[in-house]
Amino acid sequence: RLLWQTKSFVEEGGTPSDVARKLGLKGFQVKNLVPQSKFWSTDDLEKAFHLLHQADGLFKSGVQERIVFENLVLALCG
Repeated sequence: RLLWQTKSFVEEGGTPSDVARKLGLKGFQVKNLVPQSKFWSTDDLEKAFHLLHQADGLFKSGVQERIVFENLVLALCG
């Protein structure tokens, strides 16, 4: 979530200081998030959140954790 929010603020012209203030983060956190956010497209972040939401539902329904994690990693990397 923080990665997506950071990306949105930076794309709108926000500075790292703006991001820190709006998200209530420390400078070192933003220093790590800003470069990371540039490696993800908005579509990829949306896909990742959807996959994480699905995995959460599977965990809560009792599906074996290892299977869920393996499928999640494969889906995120594919």
